[in-house]
Amino acid sequence: MANIFEDGDNLSLSTYNNPDEWTFSVLDPLFKNIKQDISGTQEAYNAWGHSGGAQFLHRFIMYMPNSKLDAAVCSNASWYTVPENTVSFLYGILNGQLPKSNLITAFSKKLIIHLRQNDTDPNSPGLRRNSVVDNQQGIHRLERGQYFFNTSQLKAQGLNTAFNWETHKALRIGQDAKQMANAALPYILMRTLSPTEYELKTDVNLYPNPTSNHIFFNNSSVKLKKVELYTSHGQFVKTFEFSNFKKSQKIYLSDLNSWLYILKTDEDHIRLLKN
Repeated sequence: MANIFEDGDNLSLSTYNNPDEWTFSVLDPLFKNIKQDISGTQEAYNAWGHSGGAQFLHRFIMYMPNSKLDAAVCSNASWYTVPENTVSFLYGILNGQLPKSNLITAFSKKLIIHLRQNDTDPNSPGLRRNSVVDNQQGIHRLERGQYFFNTSQLKAQGLNTAFNWETHKALRIGQDAKQMANAALPYILMRTLSPTEYELKTDVNLYPNPTSNHIFFNNSSVKLKKVELYTSHGQFVKTFEFSNFKKSQKIYLSDLNSWLYILKTDEDHIRLLKN
């Protein structure tokens, strides 16, 4: 809850803390210090949060929209502070001391609401349940994440402002931070890497990249017979062999986890993002 209020259950101007006292206020100075320490040139940072960390990030974007944060991926949040003026903070923004200008800037940021497709258990451990959040947002994480996204989108439309938030669903993953981190990584890398760092620069035309299910090789010039797939850490995954030459070769990747992979040909190492 970031220490926005001294007492989140008793909101008033007298219990509203100065922004310097919010937990949020640590992030930009931390980024600045690390950047100086490594002589970095980057102007922004990206962030990933899981469960309570996801709640921290979506509130951080709304309450400190002018931070150096470029993109946030919020995985498996149990409940949200929804930009609704008719619902009291912490579930809405009524009495939450959140200016309209904050929301306009926040909606222009890149926020990815990262949900699990099967996260529909209303009795899941750690899931806050009460009449307010149940009636407002739904009874399980998937429903609440979709409600947060849809309501925020409608709010942005009402403000006639840009809306750069997205929602994505992970498949076959439980309430597991490591698995969700792996699934979230491609979204971070797509913001961090420039296109030239993962696009192919040879006679082989690979597309789409990033991808979700499959890729095509335009194989008319190189005539590849096989390609090998590795994780970004160098661990071998599998080999794809082409028994018959075709100008366009198709490789299916739907059985792989979201990650950054390396496709190795005879002459090239190609970065491939699977989301």
